[in-house]
Amino acid sequence: MSNNNDQTDPNNGDESEGIKNLRAKAEQTDTQTARADAAERKLAFLEAGIPLSSKPAQGFMQTYSGEMTPEAIKAEAIEWGLIQAEGTQQSEQFGEGSDERTQQQLRDGLEGGAAGDDPPELGGVDRALKNFKDNRAKGMGAKPATNLAFGEVIKAAAAGDPQAIFDPEAWAKEQAKHGHGAEFAR
Repeated sequence: MSNNNDQTDPNNGDESEGIKNLRAKAEQTDTQTARADAAERKLAFLEAGIPLSSKPAQGFMQTYSGEMTPEAIKAEAIEWGLIQAEGTQQSEQFGEGSDERTQQQLRDGLEGGAAGDDPPELGGVDRALKNFKDNRAKGMGAKPATNLAFGEVIKAAAAGDPQAIFDPEAWAKEQAKHGHGAEFAR
């Protein structure tokens, strides 16, 4: 006996049209719910003042798992360094749209003053990297260029160059200060 009331026919294993329609509507509802959730999430981040045009901010939005309130999002974004706390000077974090003067002010703030006429002397690691790139550009093979670069770093470390010497305590403090990898730095 064949029954035509929207159930699967046990003889041929095919779904009836009614069940197919219900499945399609359920998938459509899931898609619309996901889109609505994504729009609400984006709105919460925009209300918190997060500039979603940068890659770091987009990554932050994708990985954030805290409360979806503007206050909670803003507090976490300040810790990430994506926005400034209220009452502090807001600057372009990643140089997008910054004019030359703003970028120079940022560099001056990082270095403690205006840049001098002479470039700073390269540390051992920087010097090794520069020589590696120069040697590769001149056609030297990767292995010999790498060996020379490692030799330069070892020579700089032996001479006491702080850039070439790994200090685990200083690294741990620096990581903890910035909040990146602090749990691994101990």
